[in-house]
Amino acid sequence: MELKKGSMLYFAEVDYKNLQLLLNHTEGLEDAVLVRCEQCVEKYMKVLLKEKLGEINTSHNLSVILNKLLALYPELSQYKALCRFLKDCYYDRNYETEGYYELDDQEFRESVDETLELIANLRSKCIE
Repeated sequence: MELKKGSMLYFAEVDYKNLQLLLNHTEGLEDAVLVRCEQCVEKYMKVLLKEKLGEINTSHNLSVILNKLLALYPELSQYKALCRFLKDCYYDRNYETEGYYELDDQEFRESVDETLELIANLRSKCIE
């Protein structure tokens, strides 16, 4: 897949690079890391929707996007709960809501590790 500047894959890769930088300096930036995780997942999923299903999706609901991809990639079903969590993180960490809650260090690390696993899975499908 060609990396054209301004394409969704380009934006996904830029978000991924930003995430890599944030991961080296997470203290005090945990919310930013979780938001960037959500953005990476969303953009890579949208690349797959466009390239594999011909759909340009404007939704920001990872669960909805994931459900569309499951027909092609049923193994992604293991990430359903993570996608719901990341969607909530995006809103709870960008806008004042009553749903905001802090993760302890272990919860944060586990969430990030699982997200990085999903991102690697999606990236490999996008760049194959």
